[in-house]
Amino acid sequence: MKTHQNKKEKVKETLIFQILSGSLKIGDRIPPERIFCTLNNVSRITVRAALAELESERIIEKRGRKGIFVRSKPEVPDIKKGKTRPRRILYIFFSSLKNHPVSNALSFGNIFRGIDRYVNERGGIATLQNGESFLRSTEEEKRQYDGIIVGGTSLHIHLPEILKLNIPLVIANSLIPGTKVDTVSLDFHEAGYIAAKKLNDAGFQNLLLLGTKYEGEDFLQRSVLWEYRGVKDYCFLNKLNKPVLHSICISWKNIRNSIPPLDKNSLKEFRRILSDKKINGIISSSESFYNILKTLKNEASDASYEFPRTVFITEGGKHLSEDKSMEIILDRESLGFEAAKMLYERLKNPYQDIVKKII
Repeated sequence: MKTHQNKKEKVKETLIFQILSGSLKIGDRIPPERIFCTLNNVSRITVRAALAELESERIIEKRGRKGIFVRSKPEVPDIKKGKTRPRRILYIFFSSLKNHPVSNALSFGNIFRGIDRYVNERGGIATLQNGESFLRSTEEEKRQYDGIIVGGTSLHIHLPEILKLNIPLVIANSLIPGTKVDTVSLDFHEAGYIAAKKLNDAGFQNLLLLGTKYEGEDFLQRSVLWEYRGVKDYCFLNKLNKPVLHSICISWKNIRNSIPPLDKNSLKEFRRILSDKKINGIISSSESFYNILKTLKNEASDASYEFPRTVFITEGGKHLSEDKSMEIILDRESLGFEAAKMLYERLKNPYQDIVKKII
């Protein structure tokens, strides 16, 4: 019974702090029940009980089939005398895409799960917010957190503004050179190096790294560049041909709506590069390309020619290859857990040396 009550309170606190932080404003529709279930690792029964209490407190209201909406801004909970307030930790994802959604199903959602697990185990409250929403918050709303974990492709643009808040900070998975901030990142260089080795060991030596670029981006993500550097270093040391780096611009809107994210011209160009460069090994840096590569492989089978062998660099949520030995798992949830641990160490000892870690 006590466990159910604690879980219910955690769901309530999650929603309350989303409202107080400005992530949800009065009149906004709250996320679906399943999001709260996943974020807090609770059942729908617990979520509904928490929402019912918030509705009775007139913080939210049901509007029939339209959903549940924020009705009023809750008061900041009073701290009982003699009781330590739970630590509030915020994870902000700065995307280069306008109006990027906050979802636990995306890659940064996996990072947040690790953060939430560590913070929750220590009685704290973790909140997820996109960068645009955070920047629109008031100064008071920004300063309500004990510590902040940040990441994302456009973090380098907004980092100076975050640093001005003078709140304990950790960078997760964004490699920004020259910053005097605690940083933890996955080893993308090693992932590229190992992927190239797997293909070479299997007899495939003309390699291509396939990287993601979203509409509106005029750059390749740093993680892709580090993966390519790992592939290139392996090829150089083992006297293989210089690998090809090819980026495909995909539509975020199409991916969200389960529409094939690639147009015919891009597919045609990709086929041409595979043929001209005699590519027989592909390293896919994103799970977004799984269906594209699967389609091309089926086309090749119908046309009686061999499609290049593929190594997927995945997040470990599901196996994309029939041959699991041709996958490299980057565990973003463990990264989030490590980032939260690093932040708690910084909160405990604000004057310790800057820590930069690759896992």
